[in-house]
Amino acid sequence: MTGKEFLTQVIHEPPFSKMHPKVADFFRGYLSHEKVVPFNGRYVLNTHFPPYPGRAFDNMAAQFDAIGKTEERSLFSVTLAVTNRCPYNCWHCYNAGRSQRDLSLAALQDVVRQLQELKVVHVTLTGGEPLLREDLAEVAGTFDDNTYLTLNTTGAGLTRARACALKDNGLFALGVSLDSIYPDE
Repeated sequence: MTGKEFLTQVIHEPPFSKMHPKVADFFRGYLSHEKVVPFNGRYVLNTHFPPYPGRAFDNMAAQFDAIGKTEERSLFSVTLAVTNRCPYNCWHCYNAGRSQRDLSLAALQDVVRQLQELKVVHVTLTGGEPLLREDLAEVAGTFDDNTYLTLNTTGAGLTRARACALKDNGLFALGVSLDSIYPDE
């Protein structure tokens, strides 16, 4: 369905029905050409918005509604590098030469709590290669459902069991980076 068709269905439901008219107009224009996909009882509007309905989507809508209200500002999107380690040596990597020692799980969980206090909507877990952290599912599980959680990975070490554990701990989507046109690389 198109974004326009989707909005016609939901415009009278919260959070849309509670939006300032200018914010609703923004959504109408922004989503008008998007392809909205039903997925597990929710709708995926695009890869930058949390699925609807859900608390993360409500959190995002509240942030859009707070535009111009300095005292209500909060974070929309954060990229959180959970490690600098990676089994590859990509020429473009910005982690080259950085410390290979990971923060402890407790330290990362503290960062997550601080992000939650700042009402962050979208967090992308990345690295290095985030799947090198054996406790990645625990890191993901620290976020509550006010946050839309995604993962950027090379796919190294991703198994069905690992994907299920991440999903069970709140991960909604992942992006796999293909950094060479040569299959042997």
